[in-house]
Amino acid sequence: MQRFFRKITARVVLLVNFLVILFFLLASITPYLNPGKWWFTGFLGLLFPYLLVVVLCFFIFWLIVSPRRSLYSLAAIIAGFSSIGKMLALNKTEPFSLEKKEGQLRVMTWNVRYFVPFNVKIFKAEETNRDEILKEIRKFQPDVICFQEFFTNGDNKRDDNIRLISRELGYPYHFFSRDKVHWKTIITGMAIFSRYPMIQSNLLTFPENIAKEAENTISTDIVIQGDTLRIFNIHLQSFRFMPRDYVDLGKIKNQQDSGLVASKNILRKMSSTFSLHGLQADFVTEKINQSPFPVLLCGDMNDVPNSYAYRTLRGNRNDAFLEKGFGIGKTYTSATSRFLGKLPTLRIDYIFADPGIETTQFTQVNKKLSDHQALIADFKLMEKE
Repeated sequence: MQRFFRKITARVVLLVNFLVILFFLLASITPYLNPGKWWFTGFLGLLFPYLLVVVLCFFIFWLIVSPRRSLYSLAAIIAGFSSIGKMLALNKTEPFSLEKKEGQLRVMTWNVRYFVPFNVKIFKAEETNRDEILKEIRKFQPDVICFQEFFTNGDNKRDDNIRLISRELGYPYHFFSRDKVHWKTIITGMAIFSRYPMIQSNLLTFPENIAKEAENTISTDIVIQGDTLRIFNIHLQSFRFMPRDYVDLGKIKNQQDSGLVASKNILRKMSSTFSLHGLQADFVTEKINQSPFPVLLCGDMNDVPNSYAYRTLRGNRNDAFLEKGFGIGKTYTSATSRFLGKLPTLRIDYIFADPGIETTQFTQVNKKLSDHQALIADFKLMEKE
């Protein structure tokens, strides 16, 4: 009888192993499936790192108990190796040099959350940590800054952030999308600041059917060392979890009776957002591919490396984090949900560079000044023949 139960247990464990492998392999191909058509792939992309950990655990378990059966998990890991490579950077770590080398371009991208402190609700617009954020900018002295969730106030000099950054930090050139106006004077949107001349800037407005509440994409052409470089600043649709949504997350976590209804609410909202990511990524990629100049793509994609949006927008470009970073590279920490705040795998902010633009160093601002970390990278432009 004991032998019989052992055999049944082994078969059940093997069956669970096969199910995990199946979901892992499906998650591995999600970058090739547009969530605009296959909405569930967005969830599989989020689960990929955790499915990988479970597959690894099964591999180690079978290696000890029945080495032959460990080959199933090993084969799955090999099949998903490409996706693993997009999630994990294993470069030799070196301190980021604040001194800029001659002939190189330093770029910063940062979702600054309208300069609202990390531990303050986003609606408390009167509280600001702008000065602390500006200290970080002064520290790194980037040549180009791409802001998401930026704001300025034309009628209040204290909050005229464009004037402040342009004059006091030394960025004479800027482009601001001016997406929305609040309380008649507060203007929010995307912004690019540059120390190099901007010869042309463009506002790429999402079509109405895929825009929802996403900030518009902007681009600008800068002239550096006689070459022209086109910089895109993007911010794909946010999940826009409201206080009620976080209550629903708590119900799911605590397995309350209303957790099923809460789960449906969260799943509906997330699936809709994933679908928009696919449509918005296609729209922006079409515009990027029309560029006559080398491209640097910066911004907040609100999606992980194992996603359709990441694969589509990155194309054949180099990911600055993968080139010079180390680890998983988490860039987002939820300011309103403990559960989301603890997730270690939310790398959703990126800097991509066209082939021929070499990433020489990369770092992140780890201070909790926003719910997103700033990314800073130095680039060496392709030399003329």
